[in-house]
Amino acid sequence: MKKLLVEVGRPCLSKKSQTFEKGRCVVATQEEIALFETVNKNIVAKGKPLYEKIRSSLEKAYPPDHVVIIDVDTGRYVVGKTPLEAMQLAKKELPSHQQGYMSRVDAKPLVEFGGCPR
Repeated sequence: MKKLLVEVGRPCLSKKSQTFEKGRCVVATQEEIALFETVNKNIVAKGKPLYEKIRSSLEKAYPPDHVVIIDVDTGRYVVGKTPLEAMQLAKKELPSHQQGYMSRVDAKPLVEFGGCPR
């Protein structure tokens, strides 16, 4: 089974190494990539409508750069000042949550990704 260097479900631009490069690239099979993309699409498909239902109340209660994590199975959510803080709160306050949808309160992108370093 052929393994590829990937970043966020896409083939990595660097072909020099099959190892981690600053924690951004991992080795995965085509099947693992396809599974990741399917799971990710399902989380977004469930989470985005839940986010849209609570968006106006979030925007009134929190600054736009705060981060919300929504448990896509229950609809419960937590808000943190940073992605790390939100993840820590989710782990503490949503212990049964397995799949979470994460967004900034104002729905702008949390991060931007590019290719792996060469």
